[in-house]
Amino acid sequence: MICQNAIDKKIIPRLIGKHPERLYDESDLQIYFNLKGKVLNKFINTGVLKVRVIPRLVNRRHLRVFLLKDNKNFLPPKKILSSHWVRDDKDGQEGYAFIPWYCFHDPKTHLKKYGISAFLKIEYGAKDH
Repeated sequence: MICQNAIDKKIIPRLIGKHPERLYDESDLQIYFNLKGKVLNKFINTGVLKVRVIPRLVNRRHLRVFLLKDNKNFLPPKKILSSHWVRDDKDGQEGYAFIPWYCFHDPKTHLKKYGISAFLKIEYGAKDH
């Protein structure tokens, strides 16, 4: 209902409904790039990221989305950020673990064509002392 209202008001294009891979929402940016809070707001306020605000019908909360076409030189297509679920059996119990895209690729090299690569902080874990 909220997204349909945004389409009707031409806030977001009609094709987004059929192609959700053409946008990021705030949770996507957090999952893929750990981009959130003050840093995300700074990117928006300085124009580094172009945002489209979808107003909610109730309360005053809203949804912020970032279209690839608005941010084509900054955000990569989602298809190159594919993460995987892998079987993870611990202590005799079956389970699954989520392995993010950056465990399969060097982020700086993998995203070198996109502006976000300049802002990535890569941490490979604690060093042995």
